[in-house]
Amino acid sequence: MKRFLISAILVLASTAAFAQHDVLVTPDGTVFTVEDAIPSSATSIAATGIIDLGIRNGSDVHHIVVPASTSTGYHSGATLAYDSDSKTLFVLWLHMVDGVASSELLLASYRDGK
Repeated sequence: MKRFLISAILVLASTAAFAQHDVLVTPDGTVFTVEDAIPSSATSIAATGIIDLGIRNGSDVHHIVVPASTSTGYHSGATLAYDSDSKTLFVLWLHMVDGVASSELLLASYRDGK
């Protein structure tokens, strides 16, 4: 029973750690979401973990992979920030190049559909 409980806790902890996401609503009503994702095996993406950006404007919804998150390594823990003066969304996340030994904070911006 103890072994089962420990296994269940580890599975839940790892799932919670992977399923990180953030939501941001802009003054004009656009809803942005960002979450950690695993690239499809059908793609040629070198990363083992990527950042998925969701954009909802009214009934129009689409997702894009943050291009900077496709490089080799593991990308995770993304969060969102928004500058209303320039109408620019910022995505910040951690990139682990070689496991947990070294990591870096990355930043990407999204404005006018780019």
